Amino acid sequence: MAKTGMFSSLLVSGLVLLLLVANPTRAVTCSDAAQDLLPCLGYLTSGVPVPPDQCCTGAKSLNQIAAASAADRKVLCECLKSAAKSFPVDLKKAKQLPELCNFTPVLPIDPNVDCNK
Repeated sequence: MAKTGMFSSLLVSGLVLLLLVANPTRAVTCSDAAQDLLPCLGYLTSGVPVPPDQCCTGAKSLNQIAAASAADRKVLCECLKSAAKSFPVDLKKAKQLPELCNFTPVLPIDPNVDCNK
């Protein structure tokens, strides 16, 4: 009976390891960024005075992704830079977002940022 339990434990451990190796983390996309920041649209483009909680949650999530990977940081930088040109974002409000949501931004909030740096 003890051998069966040990075999089961080894089998489960092996399957978990296989899943971790076979399923690497997926890179972030512009679609991911848009989805996370969609709740911020009212705050960033209109008279909404404070960002909603869902906006802060999404912004913090993207900031953590940008902090963890240089490749994802560059993708997010390019996505956000492009989005800023497509939507009438209030740059002053965008720059206030980290303070209002209590995080330190990894990416500069500037439509002219060089995403290669």
